[in-house]
Amino acid sequence: MSTETAALLFAKQLIDWVWDDGPSSEEGQTILDMATTKGLIHWRKPTAAELADDEWFGHEFQIGPDDAEVGEYTPAFRAAIAKARGET
Repeated sequence: MSTETAALLFAKQLIDWVWDDGPSSEEGQTILDMATTKGLIHWRKPTAAELADDEWFGHEFQIGPDDAEVGEYTPAFRAAIAKARGET
């Protein structure tokens, strides 16, 4: 595995870990801020389907329809991950 591939997969694993744990710590928020600054993730408003889903995680964090607080991988990072995994 190349260093570049390892770095991409490490970044994904780190972001996933923060999201799974919830960005409640200062360190977790710093990781998400860095990932945002580097173009790995972006933030959007929740969809109507997410808001209607009683099991959606955003309800736990009081994310409302006007809150751009739903994080997801950017298309470029998602493509880089797929390439690193040999999925493309």
